[in-house]
Amino acid sequence: MDIRKTRKSPPASKRAATRKAPLSGEPREMAAQEAAAVDEVTPSLSDRLQQELGEAGDEPATEAHYRHQPHGSKSRKFKPGHKPPKVRSHKPRKRRLWLRILLPILGIIVVAVIGAGVWVHWALGPVDSKSTAVKQLVIEPGSSPRFIAGQLEKEGLIKQRQVFLLYAKFTGAQDHLKAGQHELKASMGAEEILKTLQKQPAPKTVTFFPGATLRPTHKTKEKPESRLDVQRSLQKAGYSDEQIEHAFTAEYNHPVLAGRPAGADLEGYVFGDTYQHSSSASAKDTITLALDELQDKVKKNDIEAKLKARGMTLYQGITMASIVQKEVTGYEDMRKVAQVFYTRLQRGIPLGADSTYQYIADKKGIARDYNLDSPYNTRKVKGLPPGPISAPSLDALKAVANPASTDYLYFINGDDDKNYFSKTNEEHEKLVKEKCATKCSWL
Repeated sequence: MDIRKTRKSPPASKRAATRKAPLSGEPREMAAQEAAAVDEVTPSLSDRLQQELGEAGDEPATEAHYRHQPHGSKSRKFKPGHKPPKVRSHKPRKRRLWLRILLPILGIIVVAVIGAGVWVHWALGPVDSKSTAVKQLVIEPGSSPRFIAGQLEKEGLIKQRQVFLLYAKFTGAQDHLKAGQHELKASMGAEEILKTLQKQPAPKTVTFFPGATLRPTHKTKEKPESRLDVQRSLQKAGYSDEQIEHAFTAEYNHPVLAGRPAGADLEGYVFGDTYQHSSSASAKDTITLALDELQDKVKKNDIEAKLKARGMTLYQGITMASIVQKEVTGYEDMRKVAQVFYTRLQRGIPLGADSTYQYIADKKGIARDYNLDSPYNTRKVKGLPPGPISAPSLDALKAVANPASTDYLYFINGDDDKNYFSKTNEEHEKLVKEKCATKCSWL
């Protein structure tokens, strides 16, 4: 006899009632009837849970866990009031794949945008935040934003021209930039520079000095701070070397230049004074103002007519006045020196002015030598030098037009900076020993 326990089969009626739900192709009415029969015979899942909750057992169980218990295994117990968690549905793996692709791309884009922003911020920043030097920028009327940006980049005031132009366009500043002379610093950022360029600049002020040469000489180049030449004055006013050179070599149809020899430059004609005019004026405009002032002084003081009465042209008078300017100071002493020069010219004696050979030696960058072979050396050559050696003052011009009524033939500037005049060579030699022991030691 087989003593093994055997599973009892349910009655035929119950087996018929617990059949699976009909397939989708069966009639809906038959499916409903069979489902109702199953509900009557088989207790619901919730009823079975309620029965088990009443029995002993502390281990929590979930509905999902209960459903997956093998048939005939011992069921886990649920605590009273415990709700089984909801079963999550898993997302498609395709969505995860797209995320793996998109996230790195988005990261690269974000890093690129941040990097570009940092670079633009740098490009619009100051070139040198610690700089205190002021630079003069002259914007000519009609200059385009692109040309102005090029000027700023060349002067070392901005880092990147294209970024500056885009920023100027974005802010709308490019349509409101003012012509004229602007004061800028390398410590300014693009925003501050644009604000400055949109303001109407103050009138330009340029000062030329009496006795100044047109260009720096070899000697004055060694001491820039002591330079008084016309080129230096224009540079200090903010003009570039190109603008200055253009002004020096330009053609001027001016009445005061009427007697100037062909090929002669502007030496001696840039009248020493302070000029103020529009900030947009060019270097040539500034030179023209100086020529206007010289013409005005010549006309008001009848200088040209007085020179003509002495057999001299205006150009010759300016040349002599430029030498007088360099030799002595003070109007009365200038008149006496002018008389000495006139007397020497009449007698065919060299002028003997040290300032003339010194001028050409400094201009050529060679040693000062009173034996220098040059038409500018009036210690050796008779007559006036080829042209002016400096810009004469009004006093010097008037002194040449109205020399003193004396008959001196010599003069020296003593060690005490006073001027001493004499009529004979003996008197002159005596004054040199007594009053000019140091300054005249090379004679």
